[in-house]
Amino acid sequence: MLVVIDDAWQVEAAEALRCSGPGISHLMTTRNEEIARTFVGAGQAVKVPVLGDTPAWELLQALAPEACVRSIGRTVVGGSTGRAPAGR
Repeated sequence: MLVVIDDAWQVEAAEALRCSGPGISHLMTTRNEEIARTFVGAGQAVKVPVLGDTPAWELLQALAPEACVRSIGRTVVGGSTGRAPAGR
């Protein structure tokens, strides 16, 4: 099972959503690198560069073309931010 914690602002809140057991993985996004390092450890946090609007739109078109038919696609891309994902 994959547990996704999006845009964590406090490590305590992210920890409250942590599940344990066989086959459980976590993916967390945050703007705060310290939260990412605390949640998964310094060696596991991965910083992903921010995509500009054009590359983000092209990626969305490639992965979810049905979302691009509606105006919501541009809203999603326009709201992209530099969140540092952390996975474990």
